[in-house]
Amino acid sequence: MNVNESERERSGIIRGQFYGVWRGGAIFRGALKIFEPQVLKACVKEYQNPNNVPLGELRKIERKDGFGNTKIEFVGRESFVKFMGRPGRRVVSFRTDQGYVDASGRGLR
Repeated sequence: MNVNESERERSGIIRGQFYGVWRGGAIFRGALKIFEPQVLKACVKEYQNPNNVPLGELRKIERKDGFGNTKIEFVGRESFVKFMGRPGRRVVSFRTDQGYVDASGRGLR
């Protein structure tokens, strides 16, 4: 379904809700021309927002540049690199010339 078919379908649905008030349909189409680009832009922005992706999932977003190349991005709440580590492992301390220090740089005994 392309944009024109979608617009025809929406205007038919709304025209049916006015029960024959054709003037209301014309007013709606005029308002739709103003608000539709704004709504579509907001929908795309919210679709690309990582906070709207369910936890543990990634959403694939394809974008085309001016040269016709496709750029693929994955968005989500958590980085995919997080799942590559060994569970339960973390850095406790580092050994330096001055002795052991924790991850924030404070010396340990």
